[in-house]
Amino acid sequence: MADAGNRKVVAFNTSGRYIREMGTMGPEILEEPRQVTVDREGDLFVLDAGRGRVLAYDPQGVYIGGFGTTGKAAGFLNKPRDFALNEKGDLFIAEEGRVQAFHVVLLPPAPTKLLAFSGEGSITLKWEPVETRFPVKYVVYRSTPLSEVLKVKETVDTTVMDDSVVADTTYTYTVAALSVQGAMSVPSAPAQAAAKAITNGPRLEIVSAQIDDIFSAHYKYYSRLPAGRVVIRNNGASPAQKLKVSFAIQGYMDYPSETSIAELHSMEQKEVPFLATFNNRILEVTETTPIQAQVKLTYYTGDQATSFERNLPFKLYSRNTIRWDNKERFAAFVTPNDTPVIDFARGIAVPFKEAHQGAPVPGPIVTAWALFSGLGTYGISYVPRPNNPYNRVSLDSSTIDTLQFARETLTRKSGDCADIVALLASALESMTVTTCALDAPGHLFLMFDTGETEREAVGFPETMLVSYAGTWWVPIEATLIGSPFMDAWKQGAEEYRRWSAGGKVHPIDIHLAWLTFEPATLPEMAAAGPKAPKLEALEDKFLDNWKALVDLRWQTGVAESKEAAARDPASGAPWLRLGFLAVEFKRYEEAKEYFLKARADAATSAAAFNNLGNLAFIRGDMETALSDYAQALEKDPNDAQINLNVARVHLKQGHPQKASAEYEKAIALDKSLREQYPDVSALTP
Repeated sequence: MADAGNRKVVAFNTSGRYIREMGTMGPEILEEPRQVTVDREGDLFVLDAGRGRVLAYDPQGVYIGGFGTTGKAAGFLNKPRDFALNEKGDLFIAEEGRVQAFHVVLLPPAPTKLLAFSGEGSITLKWEPVETRFPVKYVVYRSTPLSEVLKVKETVDTTVMDDSVVADTTYTYTVAALSVQGAMSVPSAPAQAAAKAITNGPRLEIVSAQIDDIFSAHYKYYSRLPAGRVVIRNNGASPAQKLKVSFAIQGYMDYPSETSIAELHSMEQKEVPFLATFNNRILEVTETTPIQAQVKLTYYTGDQATSFERNLPFKLYSRNTIRWDNKERFAAFVTPNDTPVIDFARGIAVPFKEAHQGAPVPGPIVTAWALFSGLGTYGISYVPRPNNPYNRVSLDSSTIDTLQFARETLTRKSGDCADIVALLASALESMTVTTCALDAPGHLFLMFDTGETEREAVGFPETMLVSYAGTWWVPIEATLIGSPFMDAWKQGAEEYRRWSAGGKVHPIDIHLAWLTFEPATLPEMAAAGPKAPKLEALEDKFLDNWKALVDLRWQTGVAESKEAAARDPASGAPWLRLGFLAVEFKRYEEAKEYFLKARADAATSAAAFNNLGNLAFIRGDMETALSDYAQALEKDPNDAQINLNVARVHLKQGHPQKASAEYEKAIALDKSLREQYPDVSALTP
């Protein structure tokens, strides 16, 4: 408890018995202790209001450290009254007129008594363990007069050997302690040593070799980026020539990977990364398997070849295993070229798009609606995994998780959020709709690209869309699979707004991620893949939702155009846009009404007359069309498209000479039109 009157803190046990007091002597003498609090590690924090300081003591009452200075600027303490500490180590201090937040990190002590001992081809380091109740690791650093400081290794031991050194070179070492909370101590006092030349032992040796655990689904990754590395050293007095390092994993690589080194000088060592080109057998691994890789070093003395090998144990993870240390790993599970996925996606999307050809909705949204609704009709459902839910494992980069490929989710008809995002992204990408997974705290959803750079061309409320990479995207909550598409869209948009406001949503651009983690090429299925539901079943369940989506686009366009017209009554642009929208919806009478209103504005009158002519052409009223086109040319005689429209009317009326004359006028105004229309016959309706 804080005893401000006596300028000290007194500790009692749970029975009320006195244990000790703090703050009356030592480096920090308390002046006006107001409050105390204890963190989850048992450290005691004291708010000394008189000095504007926060002091920390360990459970034995030993002073650890403190911070704070009296003042009114940010970071200073001005008459502090109270404080509170949360589980994350954030300390909130209440003062006059404000509350400030500080993140408290207790640094471990620095290692002491560092010694360096010279050996043949190595240097051994020893130091005293730090006195702390928390587990720590030690980080060893090394430098030379001609090189920058290099981190050599991390260890929990207090003795290490550094065998990646060159003989007769003096190295300077320091060691720092790293706490489990990630706090780094100040470095130890330095120690120096130089390695001796090796007098006994092999002429060439593998100093160290290391292979990373292999994730089967990312097997293509290892053909471009190292699966591991080996350090070799020439212990001899003369250069070694024609060295070759080969790397193989029996059964999963058809041929070993090889790296050649022309020459390795005396006492020189070299790190050699090795790539691995796996065969498709690696995708048959269904359980994590401990196996060994073989590293072979061959070198020549004259014409005499010498070689030796080392086996490297590692884990070969199953094809469904993923670690979330790099979220782009997810892209390997998006498989748009997998035959079962292609067949299923086409079986849904193609019949629907044919049945609704000309629908007044951007093509990618039509495709996405059909696929989402079709998968729901098929019976795909969201089922979180009880043991490894995504909301837990995705926040721990070291945890090993499992993820289904799209074909597996189709077969099982269920998956967690990441499984269903992989399925939706695979299906959309197979129909050439670009996707992006969206990583939020403990959750994964997705968005797809409409391909439109102008929001008005998408035609839906801006609150339902995401602007990304120069185009407009539609966010989808994948776990609502089986529900109406509009519900998943609205939920996805709401989630994106909420998380992006706090900077907590991060796009995983599938196409960019594929540059590193290519999609797995799965083996052909022995039996036929899952069958897509019939169009009738899809529409029986979700047709009303489709109609609601189409109507929302109409209502959005009407409302926005009329609002724009109200803001600027003299402008014809809102009426022109509304006329285009009405044509898209085949509401020709309403389109005519809006184009007539657009005539009043000189800036849009030519376009208005031109589109009135187009409406007349659609109705088959050629005379009215010619009249409207003539008025459009009066307003804008340099618009070549109007001349092309007049030529179409003449062709329709059976006057090819008149049509040719108008066609030539158009080409004279815009020569580039000849690429699209090589001659007048290309305009035939």
